[in-house]
Amino acid sequence: MLPELSIVIPARDSAATIARAVADALRLAADVVVVDTGSSDDTAALAAAAGARVVDLAREASFAAARNAGAAAARGAWLLHLDSDETLAPGYLPVLQRAIAAGDFEVHELPQGNLRADGQRALVTQRRLYRNHAGFR
Repeated sequence: MLPELSIVIPARDSAATIARAVADALRLAADVVVVDTGSSDDTAALAAAAGARVVDLAREASFAAARNAGAAAARGAWLLHLDSDETLAPGYLPVLQRAIAAGDFEVHELPQGNLRADGQRALVTQRRLYRNHAGFR
């Protein structure tokens, strides 16, 4: 587990996936923040029961507003953003540990595998890991 890492998970009506996402995130980070953007289901309660801190936002909140609210509430020096239906590959903790230990970057792109509607897998990179600094919001 990385005590200097906070994982921020924006969520809306994610009751089916949020507990698994939080449990997976807690394997990696000491601080997990779920930002609920007006769910009509039990997303917030399930996230809290799974061990996340929950920030409530209005339903109209954009993804960017949710991400920024989570970053403001985060305690770690580094932030990783995940979606409410995402998990990281089991072997990814050493990759994060090396990146954070090196600390020679402000923003780090992570590989992401997506399963497309046609059943094919696509590998993309996204900027997901960065220093917890207001200038990056």
